Amino acid sequence: MEFANTLVKVLAASQVMLFIGILFISKNPPHVRAIGMTLMSAIVAYFLAPLIVVQSGAENLFIVFAFPSLIPVLTLLFVWAVFEESCKIPPWLIGLLLVDLSLAIWRATHGYNFVESEVIAQLLKVFAATYAIYIVWRGRENDLVEVRLKVRLVFIGALTVTVLGISVNEILRIYNVELPGSILANLWMLSLALFGNLAFIKMNPTLQLVGDPKQIVLAEKDVSDPIIDELLVRMRDERLYADHDLRVASLADIVGIPEYQLRQKINQSLGYRNFNQFVNRYRIEEAGQRLIQDARTPVLSIALDVGFRSISSFNTAFQGQFGVSPTKYRAQALSNS
Repeated sequence: MEFANTLVKVLAASQVMLFIGILFISKNPPHVRAIGMTLMSAIVAYFLAPLIVVQSGAENLFIVFAFPSLIPVLTLLFVWAVFEESCKIPPWLIGLLLVDLSLAIWRATHGYNFVESEVIAQLLKVFAATYAIYIVWRGRENDLVEVRLKVRLVFIGALTVTVLGISVNEILRIYNVELPGSILANLWMLSLALFGNLAFIKMNPTLQLVGDPKQIVLAEKDVSDPIIDELLVRMRDERLYADHDLRVASLADIVGIPEYQLRQKINQSLGYRNFNQFVNRYRIEEAGQRLIQDARTPVLSIALDVGFRSISSFNTAFQGQFGVSPTKYRAQALSNS
């Protein structure tokens, strides 16, 4: 049985290493490749760590204990890099990685003094994995990049579920709760690795998770597609963007084409990678005009009227396009008039 368990671990690690090789030669941005390869290397270390201990007896090696324990936070970091491409990696996420790394190094060199301390570390990992799943789930509706839509729940979802399983298994291990059939858990992870590789070979053999950015088309005159031309005219003339509940599906119904086709056209013909990015262009454009023309109208009223649900989301989108807050933009424009 021990031989079979070892064989399954080696096979699973080999599948992950194959994924590392494909990711290395892919056309993803350097930071996505770097984070992804680091994550996959940690998973390989997780599979092979017990074998390293048995063969070398080097129980204090960093790769044996510290590196694999970073898998959940690295997963969150990788998911953020792939699916939150327009947002910079937040400082709190970097801090979370540093805290997890510090705890891992401490465990590798000193061990935990209290069971509760290790439980806290494992709960931190559960949080990271759960939040990664949330990021994958929340962005699926607005994602316009076809290759990313195909793999959103295929690989990343399976990976985060696996991380949750690993974390729960580690918590049970701390309390000496023996799970029956460890080989079954390893077979499950081998199956996920095989399924992930086969899915990518079939749907996205280049493993391009983040497509090449395109130049965003800003003028209707630059559009040659009649469907997109009609869409842009109706967006502006009928103020479709002012609907707080506007979604890709509802806009597809208005235009009269399938949802998947509308996603492709907005992405490929106009260059947008996110539906909110497309809609907010119109909202911010009107808001910028009204901030000057309706100088007495409160900023919040304008934000809600053009389609934003809150002042915070409006401020973030407005500053992203104009580089200043709406209030400062209005003050500068009025002072120059």
